[in-house]
Amino acid sequence: MKKVFIPKGEVVRHNSLYTDKLVVKGVLLVNGKITAKEIIGGGVIEAREIVCDSIHANTVTADFISTRKIAVKKLFVRFECWANDCMAVTDFIGAGYVSTGKLSISRSDIWAVDADEIITLPEKKRGLLGLLWGSWWKSLFLSLFYGGGEEQADDDAPENAPDTGNNSAAA
Repeated sequence: MKKVFIPKGEVVRHNSLYTDKLVVKGVLLVNGKITAKEIIGGGVIEAREIVCDSIHANTVTADFISTRKIAVKKLFVRFECWANDCMAVTDFIGAGYVSTGKLSISRSDIWAVDADEIITLPEKKRGLLGLLWGSWWKSLFLSLFYGGGEEQADDDAPENAPDTGNNSAAA
């Protein structure tokens, strides 16, 4: 299928779903796996596993998620969530394990995180655009004034320096 649309106010159930574009305004309940290039909409998505290129939705609940980008309001992942590029969650994220390049969140309950950059903003009523804008400014500020995660050179001699045998403390 090219495009699947779930209208507002409807609850749709599937065993598994494979499509190019998934637009969810209502509620989508999938017992198995969702495979899509793009998932968008303001509805609720529940599935055992989600594999897609990008997710832009209101509420997503799954056991496993593997994607490139995630931008959601609420995200609940029982086991693992893999987002290659970035992940932005405005309200709440609950997950067992999260792996991503950049993680922008306000509230979270995550057991383990593997991320290149984590931006935590204070709780506020803000939309997704506000979260992304705030995390961009905070990331810019941190990189300008605190080095942005670059390793600083150590002025001391390296620990692996060869021993010259001139140890004056040994007698």
